[in-house]
Parts: sequence; C-alpha cells; structure tokens
Amino acid sequence: MSNVDICALNHVTRTLIDSSRGYEMACEMVDENNIPLRRKLIDRAEERRRLVARCQSEVRILGGDPETDGGMVGNIHRAFTRFSCLFQDDQHAAFRAIDDGEEFLIDDVEDKLKKPDLDRRTRQILEAICECAREGEDFAHKLAKAA
Repeated sequence: MSNVDICALNHVTRTLIDSSRGYEMACEMVDENNIPLRRKLIDRAEERRRLVARCQSEVRILGGDPETDGGMVGNIHRAFTRFSCLFQDDQHAAFRAIDDGEEFLIDDVEDKLKKPDLDRRTRQILEAICECAREGEDFAHKLAKAA
C-alpha cells in the first residue's frame, strides 16, 4: 500500500466530486430551453463522476478507503456562486464558477504530480484528470466569451 498515492488520489477525488456538483449546479442555472448546453454540462458532470470512480477503484486496489464526499472548499465555492447570482446573470456566474473550479482542479492535480514518489499508475490517472480539467477550462472560457 502506498500512502502517498492513496492520499493524493483521495484528495483529488474530493475535488472531482466538487467539480461534478459544480457542473450540476451550473446546469440548473442555465436557461431550461438551452438543451444543448444543459446536455454538455451534464456530460461533464458525468465525466467527473467516472474519474471519481476511477480514483476510488485505484485507492481500493492500493488497500485504502476511498473518499466518498467533496470538500469544504467546494461547498464554499458553490455557496459563493449562488450568492453571486444575486448580483449578476445566473448563467454568467455559472460559467465563471466552472472556470474557477477547473483552475482549482488543475492547480490541485499539478501540485500532487510534483510528488516524486507517486506510483506510475497514480501519475497516469492524475495526468488524465489534469487533461480533462484543461478541456473543461477551455470549455468554460468559450462559454464566458459567448455569454
């Protein structure tokens, strides 16, 4: 069992759970008639849940107990986004929240990737998550420009 790998994967799992919830919240804030955008947001939330499952599976393989809940930072971020909606367009606030969340996820994963003693499999999982978050950040930038 590699405690470094388990800790890194569990930490990122919490952030991914928050990310999934963030996409779900953004979907709720988008005009209900904008079906294509709502579908994209739901797809991204589902993608995050698949990454959560991948991390949890790897933690089990390593002999650890996987995280099953998000973190305090994500709860605060979603609350702030709801508060922001009082002062700006819901959709715009949702897009900014996605962008901020993806930036946080990228920083979080890149920080974990700096650990020299990570197992190769853990490193591959984290790199895939980071790539996914970069795609999400590009997606959020495009949404913000279009709004």
